[in-house]
Amino acid sequence: LLAKATLNKYDDTLTAEQMELSPSDRKKVSDTTFGGFTNDVTRQIFLHDNAFYKPGLLVGSLFKKSDLPAYIVHEMFHAFGLKEAFVEKLNPEIQKNCGWGGNFD
Repeated sequence: LLAKATLNKYDDTLTAEQMELSPSDRKKVSDTTFGGFTNDVTRQIFLHDNAFYKPGLLVGSLFKKSDLPAYIVHEMFHAFGLKEAFVEKLNPEIQKNCGWGGNFD
C-alpha cells in the first residue's frame, strides 16, 4: 500500500502546484477538520496539525494526545479506495489494533 500512497504533513503555505493537486482538491485538503485527508485520485495523504497534537505538561490532564497511528491507518484505508462511511465503522477496531489510545476524532 505504501508503494501506492504518499504520506505528507499538510502545510497551509504550500500552493496547489507545490502539493501536486488541482486548486479544488487543494481547497478540500485545507477545509478538512479531521486529522487527515486523502486524495482519491493521487493517493496523497495529508495529515493536519491536530493529528500530531501532543499536549504540554499543564494541559495534559485536560486533553489527550492525538492517536497519530490511528489517523494514518484510517487515511491509508482511503488511499486503498474505501469510502468514509465504511472506514468510520472500522475506527474502533483501527484504534484498538493500530492506535495508541489517544484522541481520534
